[in-house]
Amino acid sequence: MENFKSLTSLCILLLFYATYSRSSNVLEPAKTVTEQDISTETRETLPMTSSRPALTDSDQRTSLPNRDDETQVFTDEKYEYSIRYPATWKRMATASAPGPPARLYLSTPHHNQLIVSIYPLPARLDRYSSATFDQIGHDHVDTVLSTYRTLLRLKKILREQPEDHSDDRAMIFWQGTSALDEKMRDWVIVSTHVIRYGSDFIINMVFLGGGSELVKDGKNMDQVMGSISFGKH
Repeated sequence: MENFKSLTSLCILLLFYATYSRSSNVLEPAKTVTEQDISTETRETLPMTSSRPALTDSDQRTSLPNRDDETQVFTDEKYEYSIRYPATWKRMATASAPGPPARLYLSTPHHNQLIVSIYPLPARLDRYSSATFDQIGHDHVDTVLSTYRTLLRLKKILREQPEDHSDDRAMIFWQGTSALDEKMRDWVIVSTHVIRYGSDFIINMVFLGGGSELVKDGKNMDQVMGSISFGKH
């Protein structure tokens, strides 16, 4: 299941980058996000799909090697979840993270970035329904993602792929976006947004990078987002 999950995201990322390559000859590497601006965008949106099978708790906990020298574990005691990430990913000061206040900010050897943040919901989510999924996606998940689109000064959305990865533990939104900024640089945003049933907040895991560079981190990105576990440790 892990290999299928990684292959799915890698194929999507490659598709995104191929879309960009046909649109521009500019291949300037992406830079760390620090600026804010309001931009206009046009977007091509694909239908919501659920192409990935739901992961069991066991699947998600074993996505990355458990050797201490290969991975690190971040545990958020306040919100009671943990995420495992490669030891080669550098932990950065959360105060320097772009976007909403971060709980975890990581930089990869390929200079891509993972930002974990918390978004409060107006009410507790007790169970899954497709109507609730659509409403939260529209009212709240889109709000989170629009912040990063603004920070990156995206001018044109080339492709968006939203998916429903919900399981018996949580409502889970996954989305991949490829876009061009105002200088025609390519960006890819891949994000997972998790709401544990019985909670009133979203755990946002947002991965930012240039199209070609993000593909290099694709497998690890999938594994990190899939490693989330709940409870005090």
